[in-house]
Amino acid sequence: LKSAAGKLIEERVQAIIHLGDDYDDAKVLEEFPVEVVKIPGVFSTYYQDPGIPNRLIREFGGVKTLMTHAPTPHKNDPLGELSPQELIDRERIKVILYGHTHILDSVSDSGGDIVEYF
Repeated sequence: LKSAAGKLIEERVQAIIHLGDDYDDAKVLEEFPVEVVKIPGVFSTYYQDPGIPNRLIREFGGVKTLMTHAPTPHKNDPLGELSPQELIDRERIKVILYGHTHILDSVSDSGGDIVEYF
């Protein structure tokens, strides 16, 4: 992870995004001079911690992006948490970054616009 982060720093990335599974292994990234965004995996104890977000929305290069561990609702989602699809529709998300399945995809949102999954 350190080696990969070092290469990303050389490329002058805006942020390093860690999407689980293990939340604690991302601590090593905090040694680097870049913003680190961490999302816990659905089986992590941090996933139930209300002080740690399970889903974040940010703009990168003017593109509204959702960061989440799982691209779909999960049985471990805290009660009342909005699903990825609800956030896509509500916030007009164009890109979703996730880790859980590691499968690329693209789908249409409720308005018929394409949303890219990475």
